[in-house]
Amino acid sequence: MATSGIYFERRKYRGKYVGPILDGRTSQSACELISVSVAAAECLVADALTKIVFALREKAAGLLAQYHADALLLECDGAPSWMFHSPCDTRDQTRFD
Repeated sequence: MATSGIYFERRKYRGKYVGPILDGRTSQSACELISVSVAAAECLVADALTKIVFALREKAAGLLAQYHADALLLECDGAPSWMFHSPCDTRDQTRFD
């Protein structure tokens, strides 16, 4: 699991908020989300996917599916949204309290 976020590094520059994560297609700061967490079989893959999901959002669904990964996106208003693509079915798992 890996998480990338802008909550500590976001700053105002020339009247706009900029963060440490850039969209490589536009060279603009990716500030529409607060953070992205990705669960994948390998941490290196999860870390790379966090940046891609930051830039592409729902358009990254195919890539998440290819790596059997799940993503949790935290919107700027604090609302979470999920992208599930792993083959795991959590309905049959034992719950530990």
